[in-house]
Amino acid sequence: MFTFLGEQDWILKDSVHSVADYMELDLLPVQGCNVKFAMEYYWPDTRIAKTQNGQLRQIIGVEPFLTSFLQLGLYYRKNDWIPGALAENQDEIYGRLHVFF
Repeated sequence: MFTFLGEQDWILKDSVHSVADYMELDLLPVQGCNVKFAMEYYWPDTRIAKTQNGQLRQIIGVEPFLTSFLQLGLYYRKNDWIPGALAENQDEIYGRLHVFF
């Protein structure tokens, strides 16, 4: 079973046009464990080429249900921005804990 989610936002702020994209694919290989693939793209100023100021983030993760009310998430996010932005290009590993009640 799989789920696909996609969104695109066109932003106008202070006469600057920006575009934000989000796509996500969730797979359920076994009951109680979700596998997530996601892509986030942000183009902060459409007057400048995407290669000069676009930000791409790719995410892969697993989300097992530990109990009926508790879900753990562990993710790896690859960040790709302009070459000079060293802090923004650092890849990340992060986790989440969801409590359902």
